[in-house]
Amino acid sequence: MYKQISSVVFRRMNFERLWLVTNIFLDHKVSPTPEEICESERVFLPPDHLSRRSVAFGSLSRANLAPDELTDLQKIFSGEKYIIIVGQNRKKKSIFTKNPASDNCHIVLHAEANNEDIVKSTLNLAILRRKLESEDDIRRSRNSLLLLEKSKKECDEMFEVYMSSLDESRWKTEFLFGRCSMRSIWPLRLP
Repeated sequence: MYKQISSVVFRRMNFERLWLVTNIFLDHKVSPTPEEICESERVFLPPDHLSRRSVAFGSLSRANLAPDELTDLQKIFSGEKYIIIVGQNRKKKSIFTKNPASDNCHIVLHAEANNEDIVKSTLNLAILRRKLESEDDIRRSRNSLLLLEKSKKECDEMFEVYMSSLDESRWKTEFLFGRCSMRSIWPLRLP
């Protein structure tokens, strides 16, 4: 039965596939095809920790942002329908393990965000997590502003190429994973 299920090729993205494809794209500058992902997809096993939707997406309150941190983030992500926040999850603390800095960042989607915004925010998060991999200390958005700006700039520069690569690899991104209930509202452009 496992062989039968693992031979099914999914062309429609879910978040776990999107995370896997995004990281392969960052390594090789080309997106793998659904057939290539099918070979490595975890069918019966849970997804890797960082590729879980509940880890990647959250709320503005999850990291207890200070008002000045939120203002700085709104400036960096002005015009985008997402914000990336760096900081420990204050709503779900783990007393057993110390999470690396790359694990302590998440996406907050705007109420008007669409599938393209989800793809772009995932690319931006993957770039930022790579920059934070070498960090052991607990970081917050306020002491990660330069990394956030750099990752946002890199994301902006490669986003169109990434979307073209997804199209060429025959991925369907028009309906990623249904409704994401964790949405927030903020002004998309600051005065």
